[in-house]
Amino acid sequence: MVAIQLREARYISEQQKSGWMNLTAPRLSTRYGWSNLYSIWKTDSQAIRPPQRLLARTIDGYTQGLVSIDTIARLEDTDAEVAEAELAEAGLTAHTQTAAAVDDTELPGYRSQDALSAFDAEFGDDV
Repeated sequence: MVAIQLREARYISEQQKSGWMNLTAPRLSTRYGWSNLYSIWKTDSQAIRPPQRLLARTIDGYTQGLVSIDTIARLEDTDAEVAEAELAEAGLTAHTQTAAAVDDTELPGYRSQDALSAFDAEFGDDV
């Protein structure tokens, strides 16, 4: 791509462009002694990763107690134990939410044998 752009900008000749287009990353890496590094980068570039912002928001949801560790593990393609250990090592833990107490006497059908009848009596039967 660079050779084409340089040719279109008239910085190099057509002959130079043709010569440079034969130079590939694997060839250059072997020629200059970094084929091992190129191999690592190639493997790394093929790894599937979740979008960074999505993962960051999911982790934020986890710390607020809104998202499970399983969701994060699924995004990172790992086990829940591994994901939880990584987060714990970073000092991130799930906030546990407690449910508010409900007064039974405020619920429709309190002390009623038939909760549906009590609901209908309270809100009407539109069937």
